[in-house]
Amino acid sequence: MSPAWRRDPFVLMVGYGVTAGAVATLAGVLVAGLVSGREQAIAALGIGLVAVIVLTSGLVMVRIILEGPRALVLPMGLLVFFAQVGLFAAVVLMLPWPRGAAQTLVGGIVVVVWQAGVVLGYARGRHALTPVAPERPSADGEG
Repeated sequence: MSPAWRRDPFVLMVGYGVTAGAVATLAGVLVAGLVSGREQAIAALGIGLVAVIVLTSGLVMVRIILEGPRALVLPMGLLVFFAQVGLFAAVVLMLPWPRGAAQTLVGGIVVVVWQAGVVLGYARGRHALTPVAPERPSADGEG
């Protein structure tokens, strides 16, 4: 039997999300390099990494928020969303990316594939709840 942390939905969500995002990033880098050249491949790598880092950090922040007071979950979740969008936009706008469609396509694909990985991790980590009747002690005191 595997350790409990290996079956934890959150651990699987992060693991599957990061893995899926990394695979999508590498595939995007290869395609961008073949189609558009070295500069676009580097830009695709950068935007893919930024997307995976921003999305994964947001997932971790949401996990922390869910462990806090219930009254703050919705407003703090919205704050996390705005922080993710702001951070992603700041990185994209501040760095000197070459102009082209490669990083846009790779960024969008990485976001979707990362999300699919998170959903798959959640689905693999969930366990069916099977009600089990509590054992009753026998009349002779055993069991």
